[in-house]
Amino acid sequence: MSFTSLEHSAAADSIAVLRPRLSKVEKAIALLRAFEYAGRPYDYDFDFLTDSALVCTELVYKAYQPAPSAKASSSP
Repeated sequence: MSFTSLEHSAAADSIAVLRPRLSKVEKAIALLRAFEYAGRPYDYDFDFLTDSALVCTELVYKAYQPAPSAKASSSP
């Protein structure tokens, strides 16, 4: 994971913005989880089974992944 400006990151063919329907606390927890992966290399093999290297979507998935004890939500 690396940090770049929005201008640098958005200089692409397309961009997606996620707006999860979560509480501020849940969003903060996800952000803290994402920072745990700072400095990991880019995963050119797209291996979602390990987290020694990550792709963008894998980072988002891991950041928002519910804790094992969390109840499944029925909301969309």
